[in-house]
Amino acid sequence: PFNKDILVRRIYNSVMNAKVIETLKDEASYDHLTGFLNRAAGTCRISELCATKEGAMIILDLDNFKLVNDLYGHDMGDRVLRTFADIVRRNIRRGDVVTRVGGDEFTAFFSNLSDDNSIAALIDRLNEQFIDKVAELLGGTLDIPLGISMGAVLVPEYGREYEKLFSLADKALYQAKHNGKRGYTLYSQEVVSNIAREDSLQQEMERVSKIVDNRNDKDGALMLSIDQFSTIYRFIQRFSVRYGGKASKFLFVLSGDDPEALKQATAQFSECLKRTLRRSDIIMQNKPNEFFLLLPELSEEDTSAVMSRIMKSWETYSHDCNIKIEKVIEPLSYD
Repeated sequence: PFNKDILVRRIYNSVMNAKVIETLKDEASYDHLTGFLNRAAGTCRISELCATKEGAMIILDLDNFKLVNDLYGHDMGDRVLRTFADIVRRNIRRGDVVTRVGGDEFTAFFSNLSDDNSIAALIDRLNEQFIDKVAELLGGTLDIPLGISMGAVLVPEYGREYEKLFSLADKALYQAKHNGKRGYTLYSQEVVSNIAREDSLQQEMERVSKIVDNRNDKDGALMLSIDQFSTIYRFIQRFSVRYGGKASKFLFVLSGDDPEALKQATAQFSECLKRTLRRSDIIMQNKPNEFFLLLPELSEEDTSAVMSRIMKSWETYSHDCNIKIEKVIEPLSYD
């Protein structure tokens, strides 16, 4: 014979254990801060919806959210995330799914979004409500450019595989951010073309910059050819006329009775100038024994100090004492 009370108690315990297990499974599936599905559970659920339903796969990202944590602390950051989650829940339908991927990035599947107009209306509502609520949290004013950006791709127009759709939505989000944030981009072939064009232009910018950027450039002034010097000379003249500024010209002429000693002294003086002058100064050796200098942002009042520094440095070199150096200083003319 069996004991009825024991049987009832066993059945009750089994049911309760099953409920506890189910509750634990549910708790493990949700992000505790926002109440949305966590990454693992959400990816699984959105994958199912993408494979079977029509709608839009979405990536939502909070613009400049890091500033909230940096300026107001992580507790305020958590409150902002909960506010965002509440606003999203008020603006979606039963059956739509939102997942917190991590930090301030979220993925979603919305079955009621199928065109530009409906997506635009949604992101406008979300941003308007979000900005108002966050301003309240921060004391009535929002002094940081916080907002929501969205990248969307229609399902099944661009497929049903989660990974592919996520990649396309991510491209759309990139374009939305590039366009100024607090907005959206619906994925299309035009979006792909725009991104490819921008990437191509950026790559070309980097290539050309590497060509003209001499990373092996040494310290000290630049020694330029006549053509190079003339181009920069004219540029500094134009720049100074347009934006203001000052520059000074120096001319050094070396002379001596011994040609070999003069040749050696000229090489030494060239090295002396490059080492003594600034990186922004330019030097031209227009004759074997002549050096013409242009020193930007140097007033007439400061030329004597520069001249003194050059000659003091020159005294440290071993050279024929019969070498003479003549010099002339003038302000740059803008005529």
